[in-house]
Amino acid sequence: RSSDLVKDVFYGPPSFNTGSFLDMPNFWEKEVVARATIFNLDNGFIAANKDKLRERMLKWAKPCMAFYGADVKYAPIKNRDEETARVIIKDAERTFFAPEHREKFAEFLHSMFQELNTYGQSMSYLAAICNLALTEKETAAILRKTAKEVLQGHWAAEAVGFASNAWVFEHILSKQQPEVAAHFKKINFWPDTYLQKIMSGVCVHVLPFNLLFDYLDKFMAEGLSYTMRFCLGITEIYRSQLLATEEFDTLFNIMRLDRSMITQDDVRRIMAAADKIDIRDFPLSELKSEMYNDKILPRMAKAPKTLEFEPCSLCEKEKPTKFCEEHGIACNTCAAKHPTAAWEDW
Repeated sequence: RSSDLVKDVFYGPPSFNTGSFLDMPNFWEKEVVARATIFNLDNGFIAANKDKLRERMLKWAKPCMAFYGADVKYAPIKNRDEETARVIIKDAERTFFAPEHREKFAEFLHSMFQELNTYGQSMSYLAAICNLALTEKETAAILRKTAKEVLQGHWAAEAVGFASNAWVFEHILSKQQPEVAAHFKKINFWPDTYLQKIMSGVCVHVLPFNLLFDYLDKFMAEGLSYTMRFCLGITEIYRSQLLATEEFDTLFNIMRLDRSMITQDDVRRIMAAADKIDIRDFPLSELKSEMYNDKILPRMAKAPKTLEFEPCSLCEKEKPTKFCEEHGIACNTCAAKHPTAAWEDW
């Protein structure tokens, strides 16, 4: 979500402790033990690694701090009805249980929105993970680098950066795994409909924490290149299953690593494949510009102007109207396909 910044924004000192969440009193009991939404896939990982977590995550933050380590300019939320502020508040409520943790998180996200002039729910996913053991200043450095260099244009209402990079993946797939690419093209299975949770959401709420942290170790060190190779690893490992079906539900479940089909051993095989895939001959930045001009601009020119919104997390197209912890935000059509989920109005 990006828009003109709110006029007359109030800047001032932070209203809350700006350290890590795990250093806050009662956070462990109220969020980790109570299993707040962000910990749905924790499976005991945080408890087993509590003493080592900050050291591991500092390896993500330190390279970012050199260029993006400025202090956070705090912008407390004064108008809770402003559109982006309202979305941020709802995202904070869906991340943590306790009011003090929600309010701290919402103020930090709002401050980063004012600085970066972009916000999407995927940004809150990465921020929540990083701020567990890192300070807000360290987390801000990671968000700045990610938003400005690695996933530029991914965290916005019209996420043209994501769409462009999704088509970069399709281009590389057509060169390295042409049979899979041809199959996808034949049935109109397009990359910007199935890669958002992996590319923009950096696998948060996709992978269990033990594998998520392995993924983030690689992503923080190697950036978009690793994301591309990881996605190519999915199509390599699941090549026969992908080629054997034209059912979109099955294809989506595989490409989005749905837990109903994908085991932890499968993910480890995907990561092992990604480590061996070589895409050094593909200039990612140049290809992103090329895909934007060839694929995205023509589509934008034809599309009628509508109100901006972050799309449904399932079809990644329609305007969301519902939310549940299992599936995230969803449009009416996709929500109806999961009648047993605990949906609430978005």
